[in-house]
Amino acid sequence: MKVAGRALEIVAVGLGQGGGNLAAEFARRGYRALAFNTAASDLATLSSPGYSLPKDQRVYIGLDGNDGAGADASYGRECVAAHAATIRERVAELAADADIVLLTCGLGGGTGSAVAELVTVLDELSLPLVVLATLPAAHESGVAKVTAVRAVNELVAESLLGWVFVDNARLTETYGSVSLDRYYAEINKVIVEQLDVLNRLNDRAGARAMRPLDGEDLRTVLLSGGLLSFGTKQLSSLDAETILAAVDECFESSNLMPKGYSLGSVSYLGLALDAPASLLASTPFSLFEQVSEQLKSKTGGAAIYLGTYRDVQAEHATLRLVASSQVLPEGMREMVGVAKVEGAQLRSKLDNTVSRLDLADVDRMNLFRSGAGASRRKRSSPQSSSSTASASAPHADEPTLLLQPSRTGIRSPERDAYEHLVREYLSGESEEVRSRVARRLDTDSRSNSLAARFYAVRAMVKIDPNAFADSLRTAANDEDASVRALANRALQLPEQSQQRS
Repeated sequence: MKVAGRALEIVAVGLGQGGGNLAAEFARRGYRALAFNTAASDLATLSSPGYSLPKDQRVYIGLDGNDGAGADASYGRECVAAHAATIRERVAELAADADIVLLTCGLGGGTGSAVAELVTVLDELSLPLVVLATLPAAHESGVAKVTAVRAVNELVAESLLGWVFVDNARLTETYGSVSLDRYYAEINKVIVEQLDVLNRLNDRAGARAMRPLDGEDLRTVLLSGGLLSFGTKQLSSLDAETILAAVDECFESSNLMPKGYSLGSVSYLGLALDAPASLLASTPFSLFEQVSEQLKSKTGGAAIYLGTYRDVQAEHATLRLVASSQVLPEGMREMVGVAKVEGAQLRSKLDNTVSRLDLADVDRMNLFRSGAGASRRKRSSPQSSSSTASASAPHADEPTLLLQPSRTGIRSPERDAYEHLVREYLSGESEEVRSRVARRLDTDSRSNSLAARFYAVRAMVKIDPNAFADSLRTAANDEDASVRALANRALQLPEQSQQRS
């Protein structure tokens, strides 16, 4: 049964710490919600002020009393599978008559990244499943990024009705000044607000639908089997050029979604325009037909759902959109490149073992005259240097990507160095400084090191793609897909599929 004021009955099922926090924000807004976690400590925080998810809506699914998955997605999957019967029972009870069951999670951790296993467990319930997943921020470790891109691949292989990927890196850029104790609560509000506002469009005090974006329109877009993106922009005027520019801006400069969503890949697009009566009185009806036709052209034939509302409380016009696409945005493909580089760097560190100290001379020193001290002298000789070298060699059967280190963030020295070069170029007071940096980036973009090529090309893109056009054209044919994607996107070319020989 739908709650008054909402077009669709959405229930939220959170998995892991990030997913539980998002589910708690939905609950705060009056939606049915449930949180599963392998960490009892994380579940306990959901009872704190600002979340207040009741105890019976917080379910522990860990094994053998362990508290958390320690960023190990395989353990998370094991926990979800072990508690499959309980999970199905609780979700079936929660999701009765739901229009959408939203699985919320944070990718990069151990529990949330097991969300594909949760989808499998719930498959027999035949629920209208949509996943809302957050992606790691730039400062997070290579472990988190490798785990996240693996989880993304698992998710897009599932037969879901929709995917929402939220980019924590872009949220950090916009809300990084928010205090540490309020940050996560604030960004959870930002994420949930996008969907909640659309779901309440038609029952707002002071707002009257001239042409509604109704519940069935919203359901069609949200359950279209694509990647969903959201956007909100204030309009300086109500004309076709301003509206179309705002739509473009929602895709190009969202503070929420990964960058690189293409309007041309959109298959379904829902738009809601709020405007004060004075502005609507001077707007011809033909404007909305004109906007719809131009959007169909720009999207290559997408289905367009357009709603307009007179808002007596509004001073300016506001555009809200929700779109569905069947193509992963370039920002997510770039994340694969970063994960590949940082994962390889960490793997190379883990391939080393701790070497013994060379005590050949020290060991022969007798520092005690006689008596009990003599019995404490070491009786066996240390390993030879050849033995030490052998112990340091990696085992042939070790995994090729990552072992599981601690949750401590790992900063890439290479990335730091190239970010410094970007700052040096942009703040350079002389042509000599800029020329020196440019030569360094051009040379490194042709390096035998994947890390050097990737970060050099990314630095060129950050500085000015036009200034490095020749180098980027060379990089567009790089043997590595992540380097090619960066260069091609900067040059606005289709990705080159042929690798260098």
